[in-house]
Amino acid sequence: MTRPVSVKGVYALDDRRVLLCHNHRGDWELPGGRPDEDESDQDCLIREFWEETGLAVRIDRPLGTVPYEVMPDRWVDVIGYACSVASAGDPPGSLASLPSLVASDEHVEVAFVDPDTLEADKLPVVYRALIARAAAR
Repeated sequence: MTRPVSVKGVYALDDRRVLLCHNHRGDWELPGGRPDEDESDQDCLIREFWEETGLAVRIDRPLGTVPYEVMPDRWVDVIGYACSVASAGDPPGSLASLPSLVASDEHVEVAFVDPDTLEADKLPVVYRALIARAAAR
C-alpha cells in the first residue's frame, strides 16, 4: 500500500530564517501540500507556494523523502525541495528582493522564522529534518 504524499518546500534566507506558515492549530509548517491528480510534485509545490504565501518560486534541488507519523499508525511521506524566489531584483537570500507575503485562508501568518527559536512541539520534527538538509548544502 502506498502512503499519502505531501510536498514541502524550504526557502531560507542567508541569515538562516526559513519561510514558515503558522496554521490555525498554532503550529508552524513549511509551505506545500498534496499534489492534485496528474500533478507533478514540483508543479504542486510551485502552486502551493503561490497559494499559501504569494511567492512565485522555482525548485532548486530535492531534499529527499521523510516518513512522518501524523497520527498513531497514520503515515505520510513528506517530500522536500529547496526553493528560491523565481525572480528578484536584489541578491538571492535578501528580504529586499521579496514581494509582500500573503497568508492563505489555511494560515494565520506567513513569516521568516529562525526554527531554533520555536519550541519543539511548534515545528514538527519532519520539517526540522528538511530544513537541516537544506542548510547542509
